[in-house]
Amino acid sequence: MFINSNQQTSFLHRLDVRTKLSWFIIIITLTFLFTHPFFGLVTITFLIGLTRYASIPFANIKRLIILLLPILTIMLVVTSFSLSPADFTTERSQKILFYLFPEETAPLTVGGILTGIALIFRILIMVISTILLTYTTPVDDFLHFFRKLRIPHTITFIITTAIRFIPTMETKARMVMDAQRARGAPLGRGNIINRIKSYLPIMVPVIVDSIRMSENLAVGILNRGFDATKPYTVLEDIKFCRTDYILTLIGTVLLVLGIYLYIHDIGKF
Repeated sequence: MFINSNQQTSFLHRLDVRTKLSWFIIIITLTFLFTHPFFGLVTITFLIGLTRYASIPFANIKRLIILLLPILTIMLVVTSFSLSPADFTTERSQKILFYLFPEETAPLTVGGILTGIALIFRILIMVISTILLTYTTPVDDFLHFFRKLRIPHTITFIITTAIRFIPTMETKARMVMDAQRARGAPLGRGNIINRIKSYLPIMVPVIVDSIRMSENLAVGILNRGFDATKPYTVLEDIKFCRTDYILTLIGTVLLVLGIYLYIHDIGKF
């Protein structure tokens, strides 16, 4: 569960949602500016340290990484053998370790391996950053942020409700999986086709239950007069403090520095 359901008092939880969103965008931008895996490794180390500080259970992150592991492995293999030495500029990156097929086809290059590792780091950075943002930010803060952007409150409600019900649907899916295993369903066994078929008894109950839950939600909000009046008030509005201004300034400086290094080909291989 990545939605912050408890009233946390850590430094990250107290930051303004706009500060966290700006840092989220800055980190993702810098990740795509630098292609060397070293910068991705440093960023991941920094983000993991923040998750520990924010008391985010590492088991949640580990579970997502395990789910992504097959895709990341395929990405690494394909990237390592699909790039030729001509795609790189340095001699170290152009070095060929061996050829996958005869007649010197599908070479395994150092640059291909580094590119694959860099892509894996980028995906992990986006995943961990998203977890940090959603876990340390209450849904109400997103509501207030969209309100300041003058986004229609009906669209805002749809977005925030979808975010809010992610852990709920995850819990329901886990309950259905446990129930199917108790009935002897062979989940995740056999070849890829059989594995996909084995999850059909899970998808149907989850989809039906989500439709039922959405209908109950629609009845509930209509009974409470949703969309009866356009303007609405909030109990506690979001506002910038001195720490938010300082961190936003630091993030802007880092972004400008990253663009400068990118222009001068620093951080590439």
